[in-house]
Amino acid sequence: MRAPRSVIVLVFLAGFATRTLGQENVYETEGTKEVTELSVDEFTRLALQESLNARISRHSLSGNTFTYRSTYLSLRYPALTAAGDASRAETKGTPSGIDSQTNTYDTSLTYAQPLYTTGGNLQTVLGQSETKNVSEGSDPFISGRKPQVNVTYTQPLFLFVHDPNKRAWRRAELSYENQLDSYETDRLGAVFDARSLYDQVLLNLAQLGVQKKKLRSSEEVKKITQAMVNAGRVAPIELNRAQIRFNDDERSLQNARVTYWQILNQAKDKVGVARDTVVVFTSTLTYTSFDASLEKLIEYAYIHQPGIRSARRNMELTEIALREVQETVHPHLTLTGTGQLTTATGAPNLQTSTTALGLPTTTGGTIADHESGWSAQVGFSWPFFDSHRTYFAVLAARESLEIARLQLQSQERNTQVQVSNAYVDIKRTEEQILGYDVNKTQSLENVRIVKARYRQGLDRLIDVFDAEDQARAIDLEYLNLLSTYIKSVDAVSQLIGGDARKVK
Repeated sequence: MRAPRSVIVLVFLAGFATRTLGQENVYETEGTKEVTELSVDEFTRLALQESLNARISRHSLSGNTFTYRSTYLSLRYPALTAAGDASRAETKGTPSGIDSQTNTYDTSLTYAQPLYTTGGNLQTVLGQSETKNVSEGSDPFISGRKPQVNVTYTQPLFLFVHDPNKRAWRRAELSYENQLDSYETDRLGAVFDARSLYDQVLLNLAQLGVQKKKLRSSEEVKKITQAMVNAGRVAPIELNRAQIRFNDDERSLQNARVTYWQILNQAKDKVGVARDTVVVFTSTLTYTSFDASLEKLIEYAYIHQPGIRSARRNMELTEIALREVQETVHPHLTLTGTGQLTTATGAPNLQTSTTALGLPTTTGGTIADHESGWSAQVGFSWPFFDSHRTYFAVLAARESLEIARLQLQSQERNTQVQVSNAYVDIKRTEEQILGYDVNKTQSLENVRIVKARYRQGLDRLIDVFDAEDQARAIDLEYLNLLSTYIKSVDAVSQLIGGDARKVK
């Protein structure tokens, strides 16, 4: 029953202020007819889309997403590398008087495949090389191996240490999860800031309407008092009082108008609307009971609050760092296997000479059509002594881990206290909102009585206007309570890392 009444109150005040504002908005220019209607949801959507901070946050998340994917691919997917080089060497003026030239060409294609499940690495190289040697007075000599395939597989044996690739991937996961939480925190903050700004515009709009009504009342009182002074029915001092009241209300209206224009300018800038655009805010402040219990809010915060989640991840990262430091003095075993297959081409380097008896002979070698081979190697290393450097590094890592545990506890305790305090604010404001009916009824009854007394000549007209101003002030106070209530709920939502209205 209370929510509809609050809507009626705000529609009355905001509607009046909106109708009168169209004639006084300094941002309107002659001929401007563009009007933009914005609900609170549309305003929030535009704020997330146009806000510079929101755009920075989105780009930051995109950059970290690309880094995350790059790390994932580097640990699981292959890479191809092509390489090649060519060289020429010339020799002239040698003691033998023979000039020579050597041309060499080398090309290769390397395929590297990390095996994430085993921690090993497979590498295949397809190569081709050719050497052409031309010497003065002899036939050209060409040698080469086309193609040459070399396969190497390296497998660390994780008997005393853990897989560093899996650690690197876990670090990447934790870092990316922190970035997701950071982005969600920024997004929720932008949403709540936009909603708060929207509510502030509505509130200032209502205040502007109230000040305009008060000024008109003061103006009427001044006119009536002037007429009564002229008729000799009241003393001239009453006119001075009426003039002072009018001047005060006029200054209050000017202040309310400037404050409204300032907050309106902020709202337009927030959503990227041109300054000369007429904006109509269509949503209203409404009251909805807050049913979530404090225990459920704290329980939700322990699971979803970004600060707590980040503190847990930081503790896990510290544990990983501790194990990594401890393993620096552990033995390391590595198994490496290679296989090679080549196809030979070219001509053997044959040279003809004479023996001691004067008979010709041929020296040089032959090139086989195919060559293949394999090898296996087991590597072992154990840095068992380093002058206690690792010992103290381990002690430092343990202290860092203890700090991370204490930071997690501190974050949980602070969250519990902050949520409890914000919950008390919600319930206090809610109680005041629920008690609004009594004040509203009393103010309306006061207006009725003062009007009756005025008709009987027992009260002055200014008393009637004062009673009406008091009733408007109570309505405005109710709107302030609604705005405070919504801000308190949004504050709890930010503290727990989610919409507090949906916590059951």
